[in-house]
Amino acid sequence: MNGKVGRNDPCPCGSGKKYKKCHGAKETVSINQILENELLNLQRQIIDFALFNYESELLEDFDFQREMLILSDESEEEFYEFIHTFWFTCFELLVDGETILERFISQQLPKIKRPRLQEIFRSWTGPELVAGKITAIEENHLVVKDTLRQESFTINLFEKMQGYEKGEYVFAILLPYGQNYYSFPSCFNLPKESVADYEKFVKTEFAVSGYEDEKEFLKDYFLELMNHAPEAANKIKIDAIDWKHDSNRKVAYLFEEEMESIGELRPFIDAGIILWAEFCRRTNKRIQNPYIYVAALQYLMSMILPTSFSLTQKQLAKEYGVSANSISARYNEMFDILEDEIDKLMSFRIAGSNTESFPQFIINKHPSAPMSTERVMHEAFQELADKDFNSIEEINEYLRNKRFEPKKSKKGIVSDQEKAQNLIYDAYEIEGPQRYQLAREALKLNPSHPDGYNILAEEAGSLVEANALYKQGMELGKKDLGESFFKENKGRFWGLLETRPYMRAKMNYAQASYELGQLQEAIHHFEELLELNPNDNQGVRYSLFIAYVDNKELGKAKKLLNQYNEETAYGLYNYLLLELLENGFTPLAGKLLKNAQKSNKYVIDYITGKKKLPDYSLPSYGLGSVEEAIIYVQDHLHIWRKIPGISEWLTQSREKVKG
Repeated sequence: MNGKVGRNDPCPCGSGKKYKKCHGAKETVSINQILENELLNLQRQIIDFALFNYESELLEDFDFQREMLILSDESEEEFYEFIHTFWFTCFELLVDGETILERFISQQLPKIKRPRLQEIFRSWTGPELVAGKITAIEENHLVVKDTLRQESFTINLFEKMQGYEKGEYVFAILLPYGQNYYSFPSCFNLPKESVADYEKFVKTEFAVSGYEDEKEFLKDYFLELMNHAPEAANKIKIDAIDWKHDSNRKVAYLFEEEMESIGELRPFIDAGIILWAEFCRRTNKRIQNPYIYVAALQYLMSMILPTSFSLTQKQLAKEYGVSANSISARYNEMFDILEDEIDKLMSFRIAGSNTESFPQFIINKHPSAPMSTERVMHEAFQELADKDFNSIEEINEYLRNKRFEPKKSKKGIVSDQEKAQNLIYDAYEIEGPQRYQLAREALKLNPSHPDGYNILAEEAGSLVEANALYKQGMELGKKDLGESFFKENKGRFWGLLETRPYMRAKMNYAQASYELGQLQEAIHHFEELLELNPNDNQGVRYSLFIAYVDNKELGKAKKLLNQYNEETAYGLYNYLLLELLENGFTPLAGKLLKNAQKSNKYVIDYITGKKKLPDYSLPSYGLGSVEEAIIYVQDHLHIWRKIPGISEWLTQSREKVKG
């Protein structure tokens, strides 16, 4: 008697059911469970193999990928490093053109005896990625419709993989299992309430990426998409704002739509909407042509937060079908009305008499450095991606208590001018020969870029040679901007991003001219810089003060101090310096010394020689710090030494103050 039971035979248990519907089904489940356990074990072996043999490659690539991610804390960084291991194992090619997964499969496949397991394991050389909505859930699998390809993937769930809901959005790495897939290691889900935002975000990112193949795009940007997608749900809700006129709301929506269409970061968009809402609140304007204000708002934001998609007023005029003059007028209007809010957003300096509590806030000696003025705010807003702000005040409060590290910006299709600008930014972030090579490459793309000459001047053989490069960059930058541009924007130059390379070149030329003893030339350019930008984001006033004093123009030096009236070491010690130069050791000088000491108690020791100045320059300082004292005295000591008996007077006067 043959003991084999056919699938359609009555079950031997006597239930009256066919074997396939009774104990045959249980046997199938048992085989599936065994297969599932073996597949899980293989997945673990893959990761062990990757970590053991390719740890350095994994760490090196994650260091690069980390720059593209928004990571709020250590646990989030660990999570993405974990996901990165799976992604890199499946998709990144090694030097021989194989992936880690392919190499593991080729080594382990001969060791697998079960034919069905061999078949499945061999198919893992074709992993998939999916970013999409869960359209169906059954007991042991879910169906996900990929946003970009509009293909559906049936994903088997391991026994412990539960808790998904229909309508949720998921990101997953998939390994084939016949017609279905298993996730590797799991499906990472986002709330279904915001699924439309996630889908729009992924589609927009693909549209602006320059990729034609959806699968290739998903492979290259998977981690970044997964990390940035929550931004889409944390956006400012335009309808939640109290708009006085529907036309104001329309501008906000048009601005949001345009910025999303070019792939701008969500924090950039939200900040623009908040500034626009504040402008509307202050002016109560009825808008006739919303596109003029959308263009002006886009231009304003590109001046505040550097962006890969920055356009000139002429380019925006063509884009929106309006005149460049109308954009300029509205931009100037918005800048004037919102200037206090813009200053708060762009400022990391907190005024206050209690300088002892100030060390966490660092002030750059040279605020013109691009990484401290043109990229840092952009990176700051990346840090704000998962924050939900409803007002300018909330953003200001957050920025005042946060320091930011620069990160690499996103890649995209850009013009030669934009490529040149990106090369310049990259050059400013590195040291050594590559810095100058990047500057040369930038100048090949845009021969008129002043920052190219600013950087090349650093490796010049002499100060005279360097100054010639600064002058060349300054003159080319001025020509590129055009005479009418200077007349139109005088007084607000630093607020226009395209002026900054020129302003840096002009500042460098003026400073080098001063060091070469060309005082009148230096003063002329320092003064012009302040006329162009009275807010003096570059710190021109400090150099101009020294030049005035060296040129014996003490009246102009005092007028300059009064103009900015700073309660800092620079301001207070320089008031004292002028009094001593003009009138000697007067009672007023004693009072001024007392006030100056309150701003920084370390300055006197370096002027008198009690403490030795270092023979190197410091890049930054905290208010009231030793570093501030060193930088101040390094710049001004030659003037203080012109005063006979100054060391003795300072020492005696300080003792009186202490007494």
